[in-house]
Amino acid sequence: MRPSESRDNFSAALNPIKHFDCECHPFAQDWDTDAPKTIRKAHDEDPAAYMRKALGGENGPVDLRYLCILTSDLVEDPDVRTKPVLERFVDMICNGYNVPDRDLHPQLKSCAWERPMTGIVNSLQTFLRHGAKKRPEERASFAAMQSHYKRVLDIIRNDLPKLLPDTKHANHLRLTAVKYIVAFGMAWGLDDELLRDDEVMELFLTLWMHMKHPYRTDVNHFVSMVYGRTIDPSLEDPPADLHKHAVEIIGLRTLTERFREWLREGEREHEHLLSDLKVVEAFAMNREAVGCAFCDARIHQSIANAVNRQGYFNRHNYADDERSEIRVQYCLISETALGTIARMGLCVKHSVLRLQETLEGGGLTQALGAVILEIRLRTEWEAKEDAFFSLDPTLDDAGYFLYLKDLLHPIECKEPHCYRAKTDAFMATFRPHLETMWIPFKTGILHATYNLHAPDVTRRMINIWGRLCTFMGTTEDSVRLKHIREGTCLNYLCKVTNLMRPDSVAKGTKLCSKCKIARYCSVECQREDWKKHKEECNPMSIVEKASAQSGTV
Repeated sequence: MRPSESRDNFSAALNPIKHFDCECHPFAQDWDTDAPKTIRKAHDEDPAAYMRKALGGENGPVDLRYLCILTSDLVEDPDVRTKPVLERFVDMICNGYNVPDRDLHPQLKSCAWERPMTGIVNSLQTFLRHGAKKRPEERASFAAMQSHYKRVLDIIRNDLPKLLPDTKHANHLRLTAVKYIVAFGMAWGLDDELLRDDEVMELFLTLWMHMKHPYRTDVNHFVSMVYGRTIDPSLEDPPADLHKHAVEIIGLRTLTERFREWLREGEREHEHLLSDLKVVEAFAMNREAVGCAFCDARIHQSIANAVNRQGYFNRHNYADDERSEIRVQYCLISETALGTIARMGLCVKHSVLRLQETLEGGGLTQALGAVILEIRLRTEWEAKEDAFFSLDPTLDDAGYFLYLKDLLHPIECKEPHCYRAKTDAFMATFRPHLETMWIPFKTGILHATYNLHAPDVTRRMINIWGRLCTFMGTTEDSVRLKHIREGTCLNYLCKVTNLMRPDSVAKGTKLCSKCKIARYCSVECQREDWKKHKEECNPMSIVEKASAQSGTV
């Protein structure tokens, strides 16, 4: 299940730069008020006078308010983005410009290039989207701009020490610089000079590595599309060594450390985590260059932990009756995360150990939760006839499906020299997670079968779940007897027990007053479980079940 995507849809990376919520922007607090409208009206009344104020005619001072409106909005007009205006932007970047009151723009001394650079970026983006073939004079103007490309990059490179520290201005400055590189890269072609120029790519990747959300999200879309082409057969083949080249520029250790740092970030919007996961996936799929190194760095554990945190954030910040798009985003996060884990580093050195580590991180719980969530979403979409989402009826690329098949292989495979053969440590880790999820998942999948409409998903998952439980010898009786033997709360809906961590048992349980064997952590838990416990609530019944299960418990 994926939202429909187009191979040439770089809209996120090419969104025009309008304004930033930063004190250095003249209209940070009143962009939608009458002040910007008044300045736009001044251009309609006297364009020449407006340009003098915006560009500092005859070396005069620049009115930042007029320059801001020019670079953000007016350059969308082809009659404004002329060759003299673009060349003036370059001159302002390379030689600087002055304003009557320096206090208006505290960043002007160190980064005077940002506002005119915004004008170049927005001009080029508008040109690429709307007028590339219709206005040959504009094509000539932007062809002339290419001669200034490296000059402008040198200015950015000289200011790099000011761009990398985590300051309140650094993020939007980095984004402007990255968009400048991307805009020219799009104009020249992705496989041409942008990706093959070590100096340009080093600058681009360094800026990207230091960005924070929401600014990083825009660039992530572009990066994942560029480097993710190696795993999408519908896209043109990129250079074979594309990932390796990027890793050589960044440094493998820097890349893995930065990705783990991103995945450790706290509560955030779903779209930001999803963009990070797609970038990790784009790089991790090239196993020769980085896949095994990602396993060594245990990025798959960082992915599992990030999804766990996001699930907690999802439950505590959104009500159940909110729009389904919120659940869609979380489902996509689970799909991307589990798919990345399943595809990452499948080699002799890592496979079973990697699976064991993902189980410890709650991977099975995430996968089963994603199954139920997708069934619910598919039912909703069918009822609404929502055409926005393109569903994959075969499920072959669904993240949870790939992950569960990954778990099934070591258990079922009978090849004597299989590099993914089960180990004692893997089985010892897998069994308690499977037992913990047995009753909740069975209840959920039965409810989905009878009340929701997604037969392709339910049929496939019931089959996989049955195979897992058969090979592990796990039944409802064995699960309940395990709880009794360990003295944990017998209610599978117990809010104290952590499904992500089966070893975290409910403390302070008390015996059932009748059978003196079953334990519960509260009266509420006993009431919730009574329908099931009623049939077994005598010592002899429990002993008989224990005898019957002695071979598997």
